[in-house]
Amino acid sequence: MDAGQAMPFLWDLAVQGGIFMIPIALCSVVVLAFAIERRVSLQKGRIIPRKLLLALQKLNQQNNGIDPRQAYDECQKYRSPLSRVIQAAILKVGRPHSELEKAVEDAVSREADEMGADLASRLPSLTAGLAAAGAGAARPMSAQELCETIRTAYDPAAAVLIDEARAAGDIPQLAWSDVGPAAAEARWDSYRHDGAVSTSWTMTSPPRGVVQSGILGRLLAPHRDVARKRVTLLYRPIDPARAAALVETDLNAAQFNSTASRKPTARSGMSTRAAQATAQEEAAGAGLLNFGLVVTATTTDPAREAEARAAIDSLSAAARLRMRPAYGSQDTAFAAALPLGLVLPRHIRMPSEVRESL
Repeated sequence: MDAGQAMPFLWDLAVQGGIFMIPIALCSVVVLAFAIERRVSLQKGRIIPRKLLLALQKLNQQNNGIDPRQAYDECQKYRSPLSRVIQAAILKVGRPHSELEKAVEDAVSREADEMGADLASRLPSLTAGLAAAGAGAARPMSAQELCETIRTAYDPAAAVLIDEARAAGDIPQLAWSDVGPAAAEARWDSYRHDGAVSTSWTMTSPPRGVVQSGILGRLLAPHRDVARKRVTLLYRPIDPARAAALVETDLNAAQFNSTASRKPTARSGMSTRAAQATAQEEAAGAGLLNFGLVVTATTTDPAREAEARAAIDSLSAAARLRMRPAYGSQDTAFAAALPLGLVLPRHIRMPSEVRESL
């Protein structure tokens, strides 16, 4: 099929994709710049160099322990935020504990300020890229707005107090240490926090077939049986080096399923065409990403908890989403749906090699 024939097919597929094509559209615009910048400047290996850790471990295995001068030289060799903090501590060896602790705190604060300034310089281009992709006006939340969002999520009663203070012209001064719950209890199928109870669902499968753009309308709209409802889309760009192998694997699997039967189904044919379109877009430079969806329903009246769950089950079915309660992980799912910057794969105990092979 030549390029002239492929373009209308890709456009039709994008239109049929509806709202679930939005993450892909956003990713294709900003993922390359975002992935390169994040990987070069903010990846874990540059903040905590593996070679530095191995060198310090080797020094620690010596009979007389770590020699501060050798450790300082290793830190000088592998310059990074971690090495600078360690060097600040080494320079205070032999001094009172209070001086050493103060030196480490100052070094950590300087590194955090530098990383914050680095992120601030990158945000304008990222938000401009989001606006260009059709996401509308986007701006980062201030520290105060972020604290208010987290506080009201854990304590819905605080929303009234915050609104009243703002109406009176006052800005409530919230510190990061104040926004978490005063008390919380994670149950098997719910999460109790302060004066509210929440249940979170995770998407196990997106809608299949043709997806209309307004399919999530009812799920996103307020509901009388749910005091507070949060619908969170999580996307994670896939490393370009892995993206090509993934799309080829999906294409091979789709083609095998289509040819394994003498009478291929319409769904298998559509899956093959979608896999081919994805492979063509990836080869043309588009980004690839994983995305998921978390729905959290919060009620301040425990007696209405069952009604809130029934409402979410009904709304999910209307959106043709396959959702399951996050059994045994309600507290984790609740936090994952908040703007806390949590990267869930980094908190999984399963080795990365095993996860990537699944």
